[in-house]
Amino acid sequence: MPKPKAGELSRMRQQLETWALISLVSGHRTMEEDSLAEQIQDRDTEALLALIQAVDLWIGETLYRFVQWCCSRLIDQQGWVNLAHDPKQFNPRLDLYLIGIKTAMRLLYDVPDHRPITPNDVAKRVALLRKDHPSASWGQLSIKYRQKFNEQITPKAAERAYKRFVGRTHRFITDVLRIEEEYRKQSGLPEAELSEKLPTPEDLFDILTHD
Repeated sequence: MPKPKAGELSRMRQQLETWALISLVSGHRTMEEDSLAEQIQDRDTEALLALIQAVDLWIGETLYRFVQWCCSRLIDQQGWVNLAHDPKQFNPRLDLYLIGIKTAMRLLYDVPDHRPITPNDVAKRVALLRKDHPSASWGQLSIKYRQKFNEQITPKAAERAYKRFVGRTHRFITDVLRIEEEYRKQSGLPEAELSEKLPTPEDLFDILTHD
């Protein structure tokens, strides 16, 4: 059974993040919360971190529903009875569902990719710690980082990582806002429908079983 190649989990995660942001931004517009875009443009750190946490929650719920969807297909007795007449179709189809479940669960439970941790991962860790402890000094945050992740980071490195995360996140979200605007115009869908449009289980299936 094929396995995700080195770095593929990161690529899949990025695709899900884009979908999540499109859905979340569309949902905010449906509720007429235009201040979200303004907060992002102003680099409101609290707004950026809250949106990133909302993205993580959205991805978790979506992956959980996808695993349920795959399991419902696996227990569809009549469908497998029909496929059983042609083993050349039965085995590959079964493998695809198992690959999809395995990949989704690795993403859902944050199993490390084959690649080593990147500076951006460190930056996100520091930023989330900063959100949880807004009054802590960088020295205090470096201690909390070591306690939580069992890794050393200097106060200056923690501050640089935090600023790197804010800048990177701002650029990413700004790009997604542009993509969402283009998609909204091209689709012609009302905001309420657009916010519920992405992704379908079939969309996820194509991504998570890609070799």
